[in-house]
Amino acid sequence: MARSVAIILMLEGHCTGAALADQYRNKEYLGYAIWGQIHGWTSVLFFTVSGVIFTYLLSAHNEFAYWKNVRVRKGYKRVLQLLFWGYLIQINLKALYYTIFHGSSYDADWLQAFHVLQGIGFGILMLLVFYGLYKWIGKIELHWYYLIAAIIFFGFNGWLNHRIDVDKQLISEGILQAKRYWPEGAPKFIQNIVYGQYSEFSILRFTGYTVLGGMLGSIIRKYEDKVFNWSFIGIVAGTGVLILALIKYFFRGIDKLSMYLGWTDAKVQATNTYPLKSFGVILIFISLLIVIDKYFKIKESLFLKMGRNTLSIYIVHVIILYEGIFGFGLKPLLLNRNFDPLSSGLISLSFILIFVLMVRFIEPLTKFYYKVVPLHWLNK
Repeated sequence: MARSVAIILMLEGHCTGAALADQYRNKEYLGYAIWGQIHGWTSVLFFTVSGVIFTYLLSAHNEFAYWKNVRVRKGYKRVLQLLFWGYLIQINLKALYYTIFHGSSYDADWLQAFHVLQGIGFGILMLLVFYGLYKWIGKIELHWYYLIAAIIFFGFNGWLNHRIDVDKQLISEGILQAKRYWPEGAPKFIQNIVYGQYSEFSILRFTGYTVLGGMLGSIIRKYEDKVFNWSFIGIVAGTGVLILALIKYFFRGIDKLSMYLGWTDAKVQATNTYPLKSFGVILIFISLLIVIDKYFKIKESLFLKMGRNTLSIYIVHVIILYEGIFGFGLKPLLLNRNFDPLSSGLISLSFILIFVLMVRFIEPLTKFYYKVVPLHWLNK
């Protein structure tokens, strides 16, 4: 259910974002402020739930050795699949055609971007790495390994955010001429993975969400018979509420301690406040889904089928909306921030319905796809 909600919100957010005119993009408008906030939570939900589901399935085979766990082997194949498609859909064949036959320049920078699919792929890779450490070292439960991983990633994320803030200040004062991407001096391909020209989904923040999702997936597996108990639901929701209420004070304390010990000379980890608050919201949302499942038992439906086909939906939506691969798309040809809110909403609804139909007929479409694209080792 969570994945279905995430993919629908993503389709709506991306389509509305492409259609809505600039004059309506004002946070003083309540509707736009709410839309922007929900859209901001969508990627957090996507990465977190990816970690929950993958680890829930992975930890079902804990009795097997690492390489004998079928989910480990499938996981590495999934990582390759996500990286492959992530970079493939960034190709623009139309632009390449004009470069070859008409001599126009081809901007290859976007080919090196690190985006959603690559980010989820790297997150799954880290889930597999820390699962391997768990199998090798043992001692403590799997969810503690993922919590340690989250602390590492968000710790470095705080440092990077602070560095970016310092750079902004130096640029505004004329001391620094341009952003200092990191790792400094590394190829753009590497920089984009952490902090570069195109690194909206930096591994530091978003892998943090994936491993936190892995922690939750491991806990759900361990206490599977208690998931629908109100005590479990209350702990999940209560943890989310506590994060929202207290996380800023926690990071302030960490920064004060760090400055007292001489490790840092400024507030660094406080920059993680909003990212962790977003995770708190997701915990509350997941607890709500558990309640819905407890009382309504959502049956097999097109809604759930949307959540089982997120990769296909994501790839096709990039091709249709963002000129992925072929270089022809709705944006900017038809959708170029040129519609009012009502029209944008109706366009987004129509866009979502297209993918509902695609999922409705996914089986025959998949059979046709396998005949046309002989990449079975990546597609299965």
